[in-house]
Amino acid sequence: MSKEFGGTVGAAKTSFVGSERTRALNRVASLKYSKTENGKARILRYSQAYTKLPKVRIAARESHLRLTYGISVAAYDQLLKDQNGGCTVCGVLATSEIHGVLGVDHNHETGVVRGLLCHSCNVALGHGRDDPRKLRKLAEYLERTE
Repeated sequence: MSKEFGGTVGAAKTSFVGSERTRALNRVASLKYSKTENGKARILRYSQAYTKLPKVRIAARESHLRLTYGISVAAYDQLLKDQNGGCTVCGVLATSEIHGVLGVDHNHETGVVRGLLCHSCNVALGHGRDDPRKLRKLAEYLERTE
């Protein structure tokens, strides 16, 4: 009894002449299709749907925290708990619709995690180039000009 697509006939395995060629042609056709507008749209729809899957989002978060900051999700959650669920500078809650999740603040030279900051505080710190003297001068300036 023979099976379609490379099955066996008795004890001998059947092979299709050109199967390598067919696979190569399919790869080329697939690449060409992926560069068309329809192909791009289909790939985009698939990737958007895929990245919304809870399992994928959790894995991406775990991977991002581990690879970027060297911490686990449990360590992030502990920092959040230690900071009463909010930004370590201004205290805005992580559940705030405006700020969303808190970013991991870290020393860019040593990589040591300092705490969790809302977007606004993280950007302010970044614009101050993590320089305490510069940030103190900015605070003094604001106090003088009030």
